[in-house]
Amino acid sequence: MAFTIQLGSFAFNEEIAASDESGDISSGQPNPTRISWSKENIIKTHEIPWPSHKTCRTSKMTLWKCDMDFKIVTNTRVQQIQKMIDDVGPYYLRTPFKSAYMYIESFTANSEEGKNDHYFVCSMKLKERND
Repeated sequence: MAFTIQLGSFAFNEEIAASDESGDISSGQPNPTRISWSKENIIKTHEIPWPSHKTCRTSKMTLWKCDMDFKIVTNTRVQQIQKMIDDVGPYYLRTPFKSAYMYIESFTANSEEGKNDHYFVCSMKLKERND
């Protein structure tokens, strides 16, 4: 059984009930197809002529970012994710690599030819909460 990725109350990797409007219940709501965590530390370089340059970390805490690509397969899921995007968060994101409270920074949804009306390939960018 795969690890279930979860963003707030929105759980990925769930079966779709037979009564749902998806039309194709064989795959259910899949986990994200790509999850990319990143963190950029801020390092300042002081250029000193001799004997070498010096470096200094300017902040002890920088923020994690997470980019995800995933599919939405039902109208119910479309409505859930729209509400979450409008509310922005923070939401608790749970993945095998890291779990943290995150804000939704940006979101895109693309429909694909030949799929049902509620099938979208989505991309979401999240940023760690530090209020």
